[in-house]
Formats: sequence, structure tokens, C-alpha cells
Amino acid sequence: MRLVTTTLLFLCGTILLAQPDKMYRSVEEAMKSPKDVFRLNLHGKSLNTIPENISECVNLRYLDLSGNSIDSIPDFLGNFVDLRELSIIGNRIHKLPSSFSGLTQLEVLYAGINLFDAFPEVLTKLPSLKILDLAQSNISSLPEAIGHMEKLEELYLNFNHIEVIPNSIGQLEKLDVLSLTDNQIRTIPSSIRGMSALRSLFLQNNQIGQLPDAIGEVPQLFSLSLSRNQLKELPQSMGLLSQLQYLDVSRNELRSLPVELTQISPLKKLDLSRNSILELPDQMGLLSNLSTLNASRNQLTSLPPSLGESKDLVTINASRNQLNSIPQELANLPNLKKLYLNGNPLNQKEYERITTSLPDCRVVFNY
Repeated sequence: MRLVTTTLLFLCGTILLAQPDKMYRSVEEAMKSPKDVFRLNLHGKSLNTIPENISECVNLRYLDLSGNSIDSIPDFLGNFVDLRELSIIGNRIHKLPSSFSGLTQLEVLYAGINLFDAFPEVLTKLPSLKILDLAQSNISSLPEAIGHMEKLEELYLNFNHIEVIPNSIGQLEKLDVLSLTDNQIRTIPSSIRGMSALRSLFLQNNQIGQLPDAIGEVPQLFSLSLSRNQLKELPQSMGLLSQLQYLDVSRNELRSLPVELTQISPLKKLDLSRNSILELPDQMGLLSNLSTLNASRNQLTSLPPSLGESKDLVTINASRNQLNSIPQELANLPNLKKLYLNGNPLNQKEYERITTSLPDCRVVFNY
């Protein structure tokens, strides 16, 4: 009986000593019992190098080295075979050592705001990586080997200097989020059709002049952001995006929209602002779930009467166009709360008619 009691006390003591959820916040604290350290946060410690003695923390699962002045990664970091999450954001790191491939259990890597000359190809050898952030890291190109990162679910490469997306990107069948905003990308490869799990695609502020027809073959696409590019038209295939709810094509060079766009019945928010669009498709009313329509700063001379059939519309921004009248069918919108019409050649009589027909709606006008 005494032996059993002693064993239980020993086990309980061991469990209390090694607390997987405890966050250690200094090297000194961690070194008191390094093998019991599972989580270590050294954020903002003014480190120029990674302290070598943390190599004794062989059971690390979480390590935060962000917000320091570290310029190199030592080889011993690759020995943390149980490491699941690593943050090295906001340092001065130029490259990752080949030993980094030893992080076979690593699932999350935040490595943005560094000084990489190129995408660290050693990352393509991490078999468990699911989330990768390399935003604002001076990256100018992506390797074809990026297609080998088959477990990747989220990839953030915004604010870099990337010009070309490799065809192998289409091999990332589990990718859910892809952010490539603020780069120098000109084209999207047709291989994008292979990204069967992709739900959010962010491509704002690039130099994209044309979208491939394959964009319509990304079956789970939920949110698509293409603001601040050089698009002159949208492909008809976009009408096949049966899961799309958010579409932003503002600040491009569009003059018209394909009528197929009105077939995207789940669409809730549509931003067409700051283009040169002359008219909206007559079938806009087919967008039965549309709640927000921003068509400001275009060259519209009229709005389609069918908009009155989009019963979920809450906000319409048609400011700074060439509208001289508004279809009376808008009075059929029970949920319309905001209608922006400032910057249009609408007279006082039209203003009075609109405000009378929409008593529960805030109408922003020149008067």
C-alpha cells in the first residue's frame, strides 16, 4: 500500500512539475528546469542572437522569438523535433539553415517582416506545415517546389516583390487562404483550378491585367479581392463561382460586367467602385442575397430596375456617377437603409421623389 501511495505521489509531482500549458517568459526561468519547458515566449527581449542554452529545452512545442533583432537561425533550432508553432516575425533574418528541415512536427510558422532574399526553399521540406506567414519579407520569387507543401492550409505572402506565381501552386489542394496582396503579380496561372479547398483569395494592389477562365473552376471560393489591379474585363466563367459571397474588383479599369456575374446567387457584398463602368447588367435582381452594392465613382447613367428584386439590399452606394434618375423599383426594397447618390446630376424634384418613396432609408444627396 505504501509503495502504491509513493508511486502516485511521484507521478502527481511529475505532472505538477511539467506543465505543458505554462508559458515561460525568460531564459533564466526556463533554465531552472529546461526539460519541463513546453512553451517559451521571448518576444521583444532585444535579442541579437538566439540564446544557445535554450537548446536544452528539448520538449519545446511553442517558441516565440518575434520582435527582436536576430539576424540568423542557429542549426540547433532544427533539433526541436516536437515544435508545433514558431514565431520569428519582426527580426533581421536573411535565410534559414538546412537543419530547419528537422522541424518535422512544425504546423505553424510566422516568419514575416524579415529580410529574406528569396523564399526559403527548406520550408518546402516541412511535412506538417499548415500555416505559413512570410509577409513583408523582401521575397521576389517563389520556387516550383512550393507545390510540395501538400498540407498547407494558409499562406500569407503579402507585401513582397513577387512577380510570378508558379504553376505548381495548383498542387496545394488543402489551401484555404492565399494572400498575395501588394506584390507585382501580372498573371494568375490556370493551374489555380487545382486548389479545390481555396476559400479566400487576396490579390489586391498588383498588376493583374487579366484573369484566367480557370478562376471559375475554384469550387469553394468564398471571398475574392482584386482591388487596385489593371483588369479591363472579368471572365464569364466567374458566374460558376457558386460559393462566392464577397467580391471586390474596385479600382480597376472595368467598363462593363459579364451578365454571368448575376448568376452568383450567394453573393452578399459587391464592390465595383472606382472603375469606368457604363452600365450594370439588367439581371442584377438575380443577386437575391446581395446586401451591399458599391458602384460609386463609375460612369453609370442609370441603375437597372431589377435591383428592386434584391430584397436583402441594405446599402447601395451609387455616388459620383452620371445618374439623373433612380428607378422607382428601389421602393420595393424593405431592408434598404442607406442610399448614396451624392455627386450625381439629380435635381430637387427627383430628390423629393426618392426620399418620399424610401421613408425608412437614409438618402445622401447633394441637397
